[in-house]
Amino acid sequence: MFYQTTPDYLPLYHENGYRFFKLGEEALVDLSSFTLRGKRNAALRAVHNRFEQEGFRFEVASPPHQEKLMERLKYISDQWLRGKKEKGFSIGWFDENYLQLAPLALIIDQENKVIAFASVAPVYDHDVTLSVDLMRHLPEVPNGTMDQLFISLFEFAREQGTIKRNLRPDGNPDIWLIRQMYLCLYCYSSWSACYHASRTNCGTKASGSI
Repeated sequence: MFYQTTPDYLPLYHENGYRFFKLGEEALVDLSSFTLRGKRNAALRAVHNRFEQEGFRFEVASPPHQEKLMERLKYISDQWLRGKKEKGFSIGWFDENYLQLAPLALIIDQENKVIAFASVAPVYDHDVTLSVDLMRHLPEVPNGTMDQLFISLFEFAREQGTIKRNLRPDGNPDIWLIRQMYLCLYCYSSWSACYHASRTNCGTKASGSI
């Protein structure tokens, strides 16, 4: 199986008997044109302003990370999973050794506690693109927390000279893209819980595939 294939190699895969399955598309936000100004992104601007006014902070922590931070992220991850097993493949999973290799985007509350985080994944294109991998938050966080994380990461990446921001699913650089992506992650988690429940209730009779 080949994952994240490019069009250049599709004929070669086809000639060797491989079948194609479209799992999704990458969404690239042009940070040179992204802005919170104007009517189009008024909702995003309102979220951003509210979090700043209420005393929440955004930080990017560079590796190596302190043990105290990793313990906090593990707690957040466990709360996010709520007893479910990790799913790997196309999305990241919590692995301290892996997270120690990457910068971490953090949302910190008024009590100086991390409530949400995302790991910055390497993109080997001479720092033109910034991408994220693992994204998690506590179950009880203010509405718009992940919106704020992405908005702040956009601004951070632009300040660092990054040209593009990779969001992975398809869409446009506005609030609908961010929320649609987050909805996909939520649906995936819900489907996973239902699937495992069906396996438990039906024993060997239950089966499923994507």
